[in-house]
Amino acid sequence: MPNYFQRKVRTSNPIERIFREVRRRTRTILCFTNRLSADRMLYAVLAYQNRQWDEAYLTK
Repeated sequence: MPNYFQRKVRTSNPIERIFREVRRRTRTILCFTNRLSADRMLYAVLAYQNRQWDEAYLTK
C-alpha cells in the first residue's frame, strides 16, 4: 500500500510545479488585456514544459 501513495505523490509533483510556474508568471503580469493573452501565456508555459519532458524522457 505505501508504494501506491508514493507513486501518487511522485506523479503529482511535476503537475504542481507547472501550476506554481503559471501562478508566478500571472502575478508578475497582474493585468491581461483579454482572455487570449492569458491563454497565450499559459500555452507558452505548457509548451516549454512539454519540451523539457520530451528531452528528459526521450533521451533515456
